[in-house]
Amino acid sequence: MQNYTAISGQYLLMSSRLIKKHTSHQQKIGTGFTRSRYCYNRELNRDVEWIFTDHAIKLSNIRIFCRISNFLLEFELLFDQFQILLLAKSIFTQQIIELLYH
Repeated sequence: MQNYTAISGQYLLMSSRLIKKHTSHQQKIGTGFTRSRYCYNRELNRDVEWIFTDHAIKLSNIRIFCRISNFLLEFELLFDQFQILLLAKSIFTQQIIELLYH
C-alpha cells in the first residue's frame, strides 16, 4: 500500500474489496465514467467520495431527488414518532384522570 491520499479509477475496476482496502488506510476513493442513476447510486452506497462523469447535470438532478426523498422519509419518521408521543400523552393523561377521580 503506497502513501497515497486518494485513488481513482473506472468504476468497473473499483471492487468493494479494493475500496475497503484503501478506506481502511484513510485514503479517499473516486470513480469515473458514471452515467446512469443505478451506477451513481451504487457508488454513493459504496461510500465513494468523488464521482467523475460527463453527465453532471443529469446526475445532479438525481442527487437532488435523492435528498428530497431522504428528507421526506425523515419527516415521515419524525411524524410517526410525534404521533406515538401524542398517544403516550393521551394514555398518561387518561391514567391520571382515573387516579384522581376513582
